[in-house]
Amino acid sequence: MNTLPAALFAQLFAELIPSLRARAAQRPAFHAELLAALAPAYQRVWILDSSRLEAVFKKSKAVRATDGTVLGGTLVTVLDLGSHLPVQVWVDPSATVNDRKSLPKPACTPSGTIVVLDRGFSTFASFDALTEAGSAVVGRWTANWTYEVVETLSSSATHLDQLVRLGRFRSSPCQHPVRRIGRLDQKQWHWWVTTEPDPERISAEQVIALFTQRWRIEDAFLQCKRLLHLSYLWGSTANAIALQVWTTVLLYAMLVDLCGELGQALAVSAERISVELTFRSLYHYARACQQGETRGLIAWLSDPAQGDLGLVKRHRARASPGGRARTDALKL
Repeated sequence: MNTLPAALFAQLFAELIPSLRARAAQRPAFHAELLAALAPAYQRVWILDSSRLEAVFKKSKAVRATDGTVLGGTLVTVLDLGSHLPVQVWVDPSATVNDRKSLPKPACTPSGTIVVLDRGFSTFASFDALTEAGSAVVGRWTANWTYEVVETLSSSATHLDQLVRLGRFRSSPCQHPVRRIGRLDQKQWHWWVTTEPDPERISAEQVIALFTQRWRIEDAFLQCKRLLHLSYLWGSTANAIALQVWTTVLLYAMLVDLCGELGQALAVSAERISVELTFRSLYHYARACQQGETRGLIAWLSDPAQGDLGLVKRHRARASPGGRARTDALKL
C-alpha cells in the first residue's frame, strides 16, 4: 500500500463514474419528485461536504515520532443527489484543510447545477463564480454576514423571503444579489441562503427541502467509514491512506449502483433500498452460489424468497429543529 500508486485508483474512479452515472440515468432517479420540480431551470443537484479521516496507527517511521494523535487527512466529496453517486472526490493529507479551498471550480460544475453546501464552504467569491457559471448555491445563512435588503419577496408571521446584497461593509462584497430565507419553527427563526434570485425557479420551500437533503452525504460518509471500514486506516503514509480511500469510494459507488438496479427490479424507489443490507446480502449470495445457485445477483436478490434479507425499507419522517427532517429506516 505504500508503493502501489494511489493515483491509479483515482484514475479508475474518474473512468468508472461516467459509466455509473449513465446507467443511473436509465433508471428512475433518487428523489425524483424534488428534482422534477426544479426542471428545466436546473438539471442536477450536487451536495458538497468534507469528512476528517480517523487516526492512523503509529507503525511507520513517517508518524512514529509524532506526538499525539495523527489523523489520516480529509476526504472532500461531491455527491449527486439524483444518483447518490460521488461525482468528484479529493483526498487531502492534511486534517486541518480549509473547507473553503475545497469548493468545486465553476469550470468543473456544469451550468444548471444546484450546489448544496454547509456554512464552512460559503464564500462570496464562490457565490459569484457559480452564479456567473449558470449554477446556484443553497446553504445555511451565516449570522455575521452584513447585508442590505433590496426587496422583500414574501413575508408572513412564520416566513420571510428577501432579496439582499451581501458584504455591505466589506472591501469585496458579493457582486450578485442573493436570497435570505427564514422560517419560524418552535418559536425560533432558522435561516437559509440561495444565489438564485428568482423564487419561480427555486421557491423558498424548495430551498429548505434541498438543504435537508444535505444529510445524504453525511450518510455516505457514515457508510464508507462504518460499513466499509474506512474508519480503520491500514497504513500511515499519504499514499497508503489515499489508496484505501479511493478503493472504498469505488466500492461504495458500486453498491449504490447495485441499489439502483435492485430498486428497479423490485419496482420501488431507489432510496428505499438499504445500502447496508444490500452489502451484507452479498455474503448470502456467495454462499448460495457455492451451493449451486446459477442466477445472477439481481435476479437472486429480487426473488420474493429473499424477502427476509430486509433489502427494502420504509421511511417514517420525523421533524426536528430548523426544518431538518431525518428518517428512521424500518425493515419490511
